[in-house]
Amino acid sequence: MLETILTIVATAVLAAVLSSLLTAWLMRRGFETRVKPELERELEQRLRQAVDGLGLVIRQRVREGVVDAVQSVDLVQETRRSVLRSASELVEGGLSSLLGASPRKRDPDPGED
Repeated sequence: MLETILTIVATAVLAAVLSSLLTAWLMRRGFETRVKPELERELEQRLRQAVDGLGLVIRQRVREGVVDAVQSVDLVQETRRSVLRSASELVEGGLSSLLGASPRKRDPDPGED
């Protein structure tokens, strides 16, 4: 009687394990043949959209950087002129005081505001 019960339980456990393994194998095969290609296509499409959007953002930021750089070139030129003017006035003042001549008044540059 005990052998019969053990045989029935062992058969039930073996059937459950085999059924579980077969179901897992079928599910994995179905995933690989149907779901995985669809997910890969979806991922590739989203990556392309993200790259396109990122390209537009990069292009816009580069354009803004170039505009800022061009504007800063004007500022650098104005600063350079101002420094040169100040330096020449200092040298002129120093030479005038050494030579005993009075420093002359400079007219403002036509480029100044």
